[in-house]
Amino acid sequence: MTLPEPTPQPLDVWHAELCRLSIFLKDQRPIDTTAMWTLATGVNPDATASQPKLGIYQSDGMLGDSRLVLVNQPSRLDWLYLTAFDPELGDVVHDRLQLFEAGLGSFTALLTPWLSACPPAQRVALGVVIRQSVSTFELGYERLKTYLPKVQIDAANSNDLFYQINRPRASTRQANLQINRLNKWNVVKHIYARIDLPSATVQAAEGSEVYYIRGEFDVNTAAEYMDGFETAQMPQLLSELLDLTTELARLGDKP
Repeated sequence: MTLPEPTPQPLDVWHAELCRLSIFLKDQRPIDTTAMWTLATGVNPDATASQPKLGIYQSDGMLGDSRLVLVNQPSRLDWLYLTAFDPELGDVVHDRLQLFEAGLGSFTALLTPWLSACPPAQRVALGVVIRQSVSTFELGYERLKTYLPKVQIDAANSNDLFYQINRPRASTRQANLQINRLNKWNVVKHIYARIDLPSATVQAAEGSEVYYIRGEFDVNTAAEYMDGFETAQMPQLLSELLDLTTELARLGDKP
């Protein structure tokens, strides 16, 4: 039986919660996270933290409603961009999340000046977490069918569905490079609650129930590719990872 191909969906139904760029370094070297954060943003970070014994260093700060974090661990750099973050709540703000294209575009625009200073990498990964609001679980599962056309979903009688698959694909820009396209899908019910002190009673806030389809993508260079990537190769590689990530948001699970 021939299963249906995914139908392209509009990108403006998605909001970006988190964008991540991970650089697995070719060699361990001291990284000045504050200088790198400032190079990317043009301003100093709000805070820095370090655990020298573990080799972990972090710089982060708010950029408008968004939070940008740079973490350096041994042999690894991670840029994390939360598109709508409330420092007092310590959490993302669902109703202020940037649209997918705007959030991912803001993230990559921040990193463009930094790419010229990116250390040589053994592997590179681009990750995103996106949300699409729905009114009920059932509607979420019904809409999820458009992104998972090869999966049979009984929307009216299903619960706790979690789908994960890797769809590797050969790079169109780098010979002998395989790119993993790990994609995860589920429908989430999020309840916002208020804690009253000193009684410590928990009460659901008015209009607290939020439903959304959640997509989590990790598009990364395969570990078997041993040549690595020099600084000059990073813009082209990031462009390909961006294209593949956008395709997942538009088409869903497609080989």
